[in-house]
Amino acid sequence: MYRRHTYTLLSLIDDNELKEFSNIIRITNKTNSVLSSFSDLGGVLDVVTDRLYPKKSNLDKLNTSDLEKIKESFEKILSIIKSVSETSKQILLDYQNNKNLIKTDVEKLKSYLDILCNQMRKKAMEAEKLQKIILSIKNL
Repeated sequence: MYRRHTYTLLSLIDDNELKEFSNIIRITNKTNSVLSSFSDLGGVLDVVTDRLYPKKSNLDKLNTSDLEKIKESFEKILSIIKSVSETSKQILLDYQNNKNLIKTDVEKLKSYLDILCNQMRKKAMEAEKLQKIILSIKNL
């Protein structure tokens, strides 16, 4: 499960780049932070789809405002996942291009990843709130 959740977020990074991305987060000691955010976001997607899919026939019975909440929350979750996935790809590109000397200065790389890891953590927390909104809808 953890692996699937993680790979959901790494979809923009091809197999050849994955090793370099792994090295980037490893040398900065951000492996747990990054993979935890990935797993949390992938888990949110799993929980929501697992909740909605078997109950798709119940969707017809919901009122419009509940359907709108589900739609908006699910779209936001997908947008967050896309954003974090794009951030992961951007980390790799910035490293490859040595943007702000992050490839040659580990401290700058750590600082850069601190900022992005905090952003990813906030996005994971936002997705978890959206998950709660969907799960709180009655008659689903």
